[in-house]
Amino acid sequence: MQTVQKAQGQIILRYAGKLRHLNICRDHRGASVLAPVHDRETMIIDLAIGTTIAEHLIDSDRDYQPKKHERCPDTS
Repeated sequence: MQTVQKAQGQIILRYAGKLRHLNICRDHRGASVLAPVHDRETMIIDLAIGTTIAEHLIDSDRDYQPKKHERCPDTS
């Protein structure tokens, strides 16, 4: 499985023959990440610090996938 990280804080993942966009926090853009996928569940892990950045449940009807839990710090 191949992933590509965009500068805006997204990861593009090919799942079931289509590209899926997984949103991660902009604070982690450019970071080295690991994105294991099990069935429809994904977990985005920051390799530098070893913590989970985001979790997604892939919906085959959507291109942009919502997070299961919000883990980004409030930057407002």
